[in-house]
Amino acid sequence: MSDQHAIALYAAAAVITAIGSLYFAWRNRDFRKFLAGRILSYHRAPRKPRPLTKRHVRELKAHSRARTSVAVISKQTKRTIGALRMKARHLGLPLGHRR
Repeated sequence: MSDQHAIALYAAAAVITAIGSLYFAWRNRDFRKFLAGRILSYHRAPRKPRPLTKRHVRELKAHSRARTSVAVISKQTKRTIGALRMKARHLGLPLGHRR
């Protein structure tokens, strides 16, 4: 066997070992969380809360009087259920169809 063949075999063995170790590392949840925190956080834009305008508050009060379910309000206003509940509680409004 020539030296070039031996070097090619060593290179192939190194690649196979690296792929195997990455596969097992990827299966580890802590490694995925580490990658998500390190790599993906650089590409994510910071969140900016969208304040509720007077028109939104007026709509929220109307939904409260109409006893509309929170899920429906959430889809219409494109806000989370938690955000709507928090704002309604801050305004002293009962929210949802069951209350």
